[in-house]
Amino acid sequence: KELTSIAGNEGRVELIEIDCGDAASIKLAGESYGAKFGPKSLACLVNNAGLSSRSPYKEVFLVNGIGPMLVADAFLPFMADDGRVVNVSSIAGVFFWPKLSEEWQTKLLNPTREDLDKLCKFVMETEDMSLFEPEGLGNWVEDKNSYSLAKIVVCSHAALLAKQFPSMKCNAVEPGMVETDMTKPMLERMGPHPFEKMGFPTTQPNAGVQVYLHAVSGAVGSGWLYSADCKRSHFGRPRKPGVDPEYQGD
Repeated sequence: KELTSIAGNEGRVELIEIDCGDAASIKLAGESYGAKFGPKSLACLVNNAGLSSRSPYKEVFLVNGIGPMLVADAFLPFMADDGRVVNVSSIAGVFFWPKLSEEWQTKLLNPTREDLDKLCKFVMETEDMSLFEPEGLGNWVEDKNSYSLAKIVVCSHAALLAKQFPSMKCNAVEPGMVETDMTKPMLERMGPHPFEKMGFPTTQPNAGVQVYLHAVSGAVGSGWLYSADCKRSHFGRPRKPGVDPEYQGD
């Protein structure tokens, strides 16, 4: 709502309420948008909603992993032919990648919607944490990995959309640490210079925000992951933005 109060935004900002953890709310939001603006009117969709790992693990996975796919399903019918989709991922997903089985890594690098739906269904329906490791999804008994796995899912989803909509630019971004209401408690717990402790080459909390603008309007490929320095990274190979070279693989 703050956007509507900025001078010059009168009549340029339309608010549509949406709960990214509620399929019905997502569907209604898409229908509301479509009814007002019609087909091929949406230039860019940014899936930025998130929930911290302090919440129940299924709720975390629903909002961070399944939600972006459902939002895309609801709004893609109204996207311009050269539109863009930006899924916000996290370095947490990159660090979690080695814990996945080789089978799941292969599937997630070249995904089908069936594979993504199968993974999401398993997470949402499995109550016994000891079953995740035999499935190839890491040890959930010792670590609650729903946030990290969800952030891998949104990268894989971007790759899938890139295959399905070749005229569009569909990517994931990993902006590093952005100071928000969700991250502020963790930063306060870490004390002075938290970004240096996490291995970031900058002490500026919001330096990676530029990658959002790059993915929305910059010269980008499609189906890729971009880090805080606006350079490509691999889903599962940690790269220090501004220090390590850009990933050049397929």
